[in-house]
Amino acid sequence: MHYLQCWALVIASCACMFALNANAQAVVEMKFVEEDDLIPSLIEHRCEEMFEGDQLVEIYNYVYYEFRTQDHFYWARSYLDEIEEVSIFGPFSDETRQEKLNDPIDTRIVAYFRRRYALLQQLGLDGYAPIP
Repeated sequence: MHYLQCWALVIASCACMFALNANAQAVVEMKFVEEDDLIPSLIEHRCEEMFEGDQLVEIYNYVYYEFRTQDHFYWARSYLDEIEEVSIFGPFSDETRQEKLNDPIDTRIVAYFRRRYALLQQLGLDGYAPIP
């Protein structure tokens, strides 16, 4: 191939790539959210190991969250082997978790986790259920 033909192909390829990028940028809008309306009061990486005698039988490796609002306490957990999902527990009247309330989950907590996880779920009477 002649030297000028090679340059013509390079220029044509660049023009196509620019056109594709220009079209993609025209279609895609970027929105940056730098702050959450409510952040966890505690985030911990926990690892719990269960033994029968000297035999390791179970490992729970997860990220643990706590949230406190003016009226409620919540906690959540995401297992690292299922990192795309988080389970939210609450609302409770306080940190003792003895009084589970029937109030809906605070929308700020749902928004916080929607930015970070693909699947949100809550423990109900029939087991875990997705949070819409």
